[in-house]
Amino acid sequence: GGANESFAQSMSIFAGMLVPSMTDFSCAPNPVRAGEVTQCTIVTRGPFGNRAAGADVSEFEVLIGPGFSYSSAVHAKGVDELGFVVYAERAQESSISIRFRGDRWGQKSVFLQVPMVVAAGDPAMDLSTMSCEPNPVMQGAPVACQVTARDHFGNVARLSPLPSTVTPGARGEILSETEQLLRALDARALDSSGQLLQLSSPVTVGDDRSRIEFSFTAGRMGPTEVTLVFGGRAAVGHVLVTPPRNAFLPASPYRFEGGSQSARDQLLLIIAFG
Repeated sequence: GGANESFAQSMSIFAGMLVPSMTDFSCAPNPVRAGEVTQCTIVTRGPFGNRAAGADVSEFEVLIGPGFSYSSAVHAKGVDELGFVVYAERAQESSISIRFRGDRWGQKSVFLQVPMVVAAGDPAMDLSTMSCEPNPVMQGAPVACQVTARDHFGNVARLSPLPSTVTPGARGEILSETEQLLRALDARALDSSGQLLQLSSPVTVGDDRSRIEFSFTAGRMGPTEVTLVFGGRAAVGHVLVTPPRNAFLPASPYRFEGGSQSARDQLLLIIAFG
């Protein structure tokens, strides 16, 4: 043959032994929101990054912390890829880890880990928490209330303007998201007679947009119902309004001689409602 002759011959190249440091382990989406699932995939690879027939594994174990769950089903895609699904509930920065043994090559246990971020889901105002202080409160005294927005899993959730409230202002100016949000919040306090009490301070939203604050002056004695409505759902709290400390009562057979101040207040309340 001449000097320029060439020969062609087919050959097979195998990836070789599975190399953990080259093996891909990922979960998507990441971050994931509470109440959603993330698909985790393992692609086994050899020393040069080629896919390795290492998916023939045993002793496969998924290691997850609180706030995660997954079905025990691990799905193999061919001989070099594995997958499973994880359900997220708790908002947190955590990780998902796996441990398995590559039977094909008689390897020792392989450990892989991927960082995971879980964000809170959509806020549900009827599942949110409200606190009002002081409670009980004397008639005529100020009451400060704070609502912490939470999702269906109890995570602190960030409020966003509702689509119907994303509109220009009265003069056509563009409103900020916080201003749009304030338009959608409706805080009310109803005293024991059902009368609407005027707020003594406007509704404010914290910088993290998960906490809402407002205040009112305690009115008629008895239970006061406090509500904060957003998106058609309401966070509800209750404040007990007691008589003023120096309340004047008509002639009464009761005399307050001795005893604690709290006991006297309780008796005043009983007399007032009796």
